Amino acid sequence: MKFESNRSKINSGELRVPATFYEYRPNEGTLPGEDVKHILFKCFVRVDEIYKSQLEQAKANNTLHDVTVTMRDPLDTYMPDEKHRFELDMRGYKGKHFDIKRVQPDSKNFGYLTLIASVQS
Repeated sequence: MKFESNRSKINSGELRVPATFYEYRPNEGTLPGEDVKHILFKCFVRVDEIYKSQLEQAKANNTLHDVTVTMRDPLDTYMPDEKHRFELDMRGYKGKHFDIKRVQPDSKNFGYLTLIASVQS
């Protein structure tokens, strides 16, 4: 008897959306806000579907967009954290910098990370 797993496997063909990760710094001088300090990492990600419950959660959190992305674990090259932001080169998301809210290993796919992020309103 052969054991077969029901796990969903991600293949590299699903990582189609270019993403750029940034580090920010406060604006110099008296102007409020932040500015891009430098680019930390570039890779391809998978943008997961947005469900109605996620839209309701975004409204409750006072955010414009909540998004869940999956990326290949870059190991020692780069580790995303809550201080970083990223931009997706995809229609509908271009020009929006997402604040990372949570980074966790993908429980279904070893070697991948799941990022939950939002754009504040």
